[in-house]
Amino acid sequence: MRFVSALSVSLVLTACGHGDDSDKGPLKSGDSGGLPPTSSTSSTTTSSAPPATITAEGPVECMDPAARDVQKFDIQLGLPSVSPESFRAHGAGVVGGDFDGNGLIDLVVLSGNVAEGYQQTDRGVFEIAPAGYDWASVNRGVGGTAVDYDADGDLDLFITRYAAPNLLLENDGYGYFTDVGEAAGLRACGNCLDITRLCTPEYHRSTSNAWGDIDRDGDLDVVVAGHGYVDEVTLIEDMGPGEPSCLFLNNGDGTFEDASDRMPQRVHDGYTFIPSLIDINRDGWLDLYVMNDFGGKQMECNLSWNENGTFVSDNNAAGLDVNVSGMGIGIGDQNDDGELDFLVSAWGKNRYLLSLPDVGVWVDASLAKGLVGDAAINQTVAWGNELVDMDNDTDLDAVIVHGYIRTNSAPSTLGQPDGIWLKGADGNMTQVSDEWGFDHISESRGVLAADLDNNGWIDLAVPALDGPGRIYMARCGSEAWVKVKLEQTGMNLNAIGARVQLTIGDHTWERTVFAGGTSYGTGGPPEVHFGLADHDSVDKIKVIWPDGAHSVFTDVQTRQVVEIERQ
Repeated sequence: MRFVSALSVSLVLTACGHGDDSDKGPLKSGDSGGLPPTSSTSSTTTSSAPPATITAEGPVECMDPAARDVQKFDIQLGLPSVSPESFRAHGAGVVGGDFDGNGLIDLVVLSGNVAEGYQQTDRGVFEIAPAGYDWASVNRGVGGTAVDYDADGDLDLFITRYAAPNLLLENDGYGYFTDVGEAAGLRACGNCLDITRLCTPEYHRSTSNAWGDIDRDGDLDVVVAGHGYVDEVTLIEDMGPGEPSCLFLNNGDGTFEDASDRMPQRVHDGYTFIPSLIDINRDGWLDLYVMNDFGGKQMECNLSWNENGTFVSDNNAAGLDVNVSGMGIGIGDQNDDGELDFLVSAWGKNRYLLSLPDVGVWVDASLAKGLVGDAAINQTVAWGNELVDMDNDTDLDAVIVHGYIRTNSAPSTLGQPDGIWLKGADGNMTQVSDEWGFDHISESRGVLAADLDNNGWIDLAVPALDGPGRIYMARCGSEAWVKVKLEQTGMNLNAIGARVQLTIGDHTWERTVFAGGTSYGTGGPPEVHFGLADHDSVDKIKVIWPDGAHSVFTDVQTRQVVEIERQ
């Protein structure tokens, strides 16, 4: 589906892939300006990489940038909630994707009781979906991902549920869904370790899910996180291991087979909230980083390296196995060294893990950089988070939502405000929640951060267990941006796992195309966003496709959505 603007003219450029333009090594700081180009081409060739084309629909003008100085967001209410007595871990996830093919991002919101669909019928206008699926039947939903699992050109929906069957909802292209989870082999997930805990494969306590080409055969596989039964009477002292997580490999024909034995026992033992699939060491294979509840008591958050399609535990050699109750994760390069960094949102203390590439480890810089919750306003239990550029100044800021949970394991109180931390030029993070109007007190779990209406600014969708949830539609400003969507042939149509590098002068920024695996219970659209300050053009856009081939384009205007299609 092409992005269409009646006020613009498409510009199509062609580039060929290559394998000698290195995508590794440190990225250097710098600055470059320049006027918008009138035309551009780029080509470097090898026989192994087919050509790609870029379609740019023309700059999107912000009609009133001064309005952003008055107020950052226009807020819409109405996302569903559950009753207060159900303040548990499951529920309040959110999925974003263009399900009806109109070029705008729609939402599906999960909760303990029911799910609800929201169709974006016009820019920034959301209406309860009139049809599509019997959302009222989708209870106990925790995590969802928008993913084109069958590569037919529309986004399907995979919903993992806590002690209820998981759902694979196949899209007909117009936003109407049919559950094919049983036929696809994704209904059940793993066997519980203790049958006395009232769990069967059909009713696995699943939480989030993440998709990617784990075995590099060209199709999308999926990891489903398993949490577990929590006995409030004997909690902590004798809780035992969690329910195993599951790995399903795609057969390439719309069905999947269980390959959970390719994950180490450390992954299975945790009470996992989020599995993240990300190529951390840049060897072309997606690694697995899991966020675990009760990390200080049972199994810590832990990293496993992908060795030819089998995950092998890192055993904390990289310093990423942290002993916290990890609720959410944000991913991005925060110290401009070309390596990925991680924000682990947790109960009591976040972990802001910055890379030290010279020694090959990550260290916690949450206190040093100021990325901590404010205890004075009760920011205690942090759930979903994302590292995204909220002010389009080129660096990644932090969005973290908070919320009370009813449990006997540790003190937690009602009234925990959400937060935004902006990254400064010195790398320090400063909370601006009050100034930005994002300090709403609610019992949140997931947060979706994406440019929902194609105006170039990151919007936020935040369901809440005590409802109503909120959609924060960002007002546009004068700063530049580029949003990139990818398409290729084969069974990974949206190029999940691809890395997009954008260069201006001697500074390069990178984003990864995800299908689940960040925030909490959340899956965003398969696209990447760059804030670009006052730059009117981009020197180079480079795509590292999931199979390792490269495509390069030069001299691309900013303030527009571009689509790159591999032939």
